[in-house]
Amino acid sequence: MNCSERVNAPRVPKREEPATESLSARVRAAADDGTPLAIAGGGTKDFLGRLTQAERFDVSAHRGIVTYEPTELVLSARGGTPLAEVRAALDGRMYEGI
Repeated sequence: MNCSERVNAPRVPKREEPATESLSARVRAAADDGTPLAIAGGGTKDFLGRLTQAERFDVSAHRGIVTYEPTELVLSARGGTPLAEVRAALDGRMYEGI
């Protein structure tokens, strides 16, 4: 297979976990009926930003590190992942600012 064939190859959508599907369905429903959502995890940064008139959308149960590429300094985590969990994953590789 040459490079152009790989680029044009169809992409297969990744199968999401049931929790992800449930959250996605709730966001779609809110978008469809015009309901604003205030996305919240552990509530540790609730004091930041401005007050909103929106339905609280708790994502704290949607947690976990999805990808971690230490050589690239890239970590992707779900919205409800506590910072302590991220720090534990980086234990011994702690980078300034985390």
